[in-house]
Amino acid sequence: MPVFYTMLAESIDFGAATTGIRAAGIAYSVNSFAGKVAWAVGGSLSAAMLEWGGYIPHALAQTERARAFITFGFVGLPAIIAIVSSLCILLYPSDEQIHSVLQPGEPA
Repeated sequence: MPVFYTMLAESIDFGAATTGIRAAGIAYSVNSFAGKVAWAVGGSLSAAMLEWGGYIPHALAQTERARAFITFGFVGLPAIIAIVSSLCILLYPSDEQIHSVLQPGEPA
């Protein structure tokens, strides 16, 4: 999480340097809202996956399909999210790009 908040602060500084508008308040508010929406969607998706898999609460054993959906929820879905997150990180500007904008008179 510290890296995420560092990236958020750098993005605010980068935006202020390129546009002249410092929007720290709205950036942190949008971040907070997006986090809450993500928690809600994640919980709903988990419940839906259990339903789609045929999960039976309080059963002594689950069906093969339900176990496959549970496994996907613990292994497959996080792996997909990690890959998508890694691809999004590639769009983030490099340190040299950020520092050249934030400190234009100094070498990067």
